[in-house]
Amino acid sequence: MGASRWLRGVVLALVGAVVLGACSSPSGAPSGRAEWYDAGAAGEAAPASPPTLQTSAAAELPSTAAIQTKLIYTGAVTIEVNDVDRALAEVRGVVQGLGGYAGDLTQTLSGTARAEITLRVPVEKFEPLMTEISALGRPLSREIGTQDVGEEWVDLEARVKTKRQGEQRLIELLKQTGNVQNLLEVERELARVRGEIEQVEGRQRYLANQVALSTVTVTLVTPAGVQPVAGWRYGTVWGNAINSFAVVGQGLLTLATYALVLAPYWLGLWALVVAWRRWRARRRAAALASGR
Repeated sequence: MGASRWLRGVVLALVGAVVLGACSSPSGAPSGRAEWYDAGAAGEAAPASPPTLQTSAAAELPSTAAIQTKLIYTGAVTIEVNDVDRALAEVRGVVQGLGGYAGDLTQTLSGTARAEITLRVPVEKFEPLMTEISALGRPLSREIGTQDVGEEWVDLEARVKTKRQGEQRLIELLKQTGNVQNLLEVERELARVRGEIEQVEGRQRYLANQVALSTVTVTLVTPAGVQPVAGWRYGTVWGNAINSFAVVGQGLLTLATYALVLAPYWLGLWALVVAWRRWRARRRAAALASGR
């Protein structure tokens, strides 16, 4: 009887110890929740709900708020003008006045006058440029486009950071490597990583340029009934006249040279013709005299 009571007491003590252990430190709590409880035990106010656990991979991902808006602005405008050359000069003056520059130019010199020119201007001058260009003639069409490359920019920055870290690790490994074959392999891998870094940074520079400078394509056309002579200049006409005179003079001089060289043949032929005509005249005169 005494032994059974002693055994019952031991069982109850073990059960109580297990219950107290479960209440003081739950064995099923993950490490993240354990840190949350430790913070509360240290005297800090425990939050209403445990914080969200972040792994190392999630910690490297940028938040939505961290992604900056980077917009590339593009525009296209078609304007009807009476004089394409004059309008082109005005377009160049407008873009230079706004701190930009003119790029590629395609111009039709025959038939209906037409020109297409590409302009680059600082992004803050995009709207003023579109307004001033449209005022140079009668706008026929106007298009504005935007492209947000902020997400790509953040991705490129993360890739550069990761590859830079890999580059540093390879440099440290290069210092520690003594084997020649391993040294060559590390140098080859280091060159590959640096090449990838150059590609990513090149893309970043391109995007930065496109964001900083907006692109506007301006098309200049003349009305359907107006077809001015494209490229006509008095100086050009005068030069063409001088060239034509020189060509005619060269032709006459060439003809005279050939005539001089062939003079014996021409003179011989002329002498034969004169002798034949005289012989014929004498024969006719003799026939007339005998007929009398």
